[in-house]
Amino acid sequence: MSMATEFPHVYFCSADVVPIISHTQRPNVTFEAYDFTGPDARGSDYQSRRGDG
Repeated sequence: MSMATEFPHVYFCSADVVPIISHTQRPNVTFEAYDFTGPDARGSDYQSRRGDG
C-alpha cells in the first residue's frame, strides 16, 4: 500500500489464493483471488515481491 500511495498514477493488482482486504481503500489498487493450482490454471507466470529489501 505504501507504493500505491507513493505512485498514485500507477495501477496495482494483488492476486492471491485468499482475498486480502485493505483497511484503507485506494483507487489504484485492486485485490483478486485465484486458485493457482486448480484445473483451470493455465500455467501463467506470476511474480510476488514483499518487503523493501
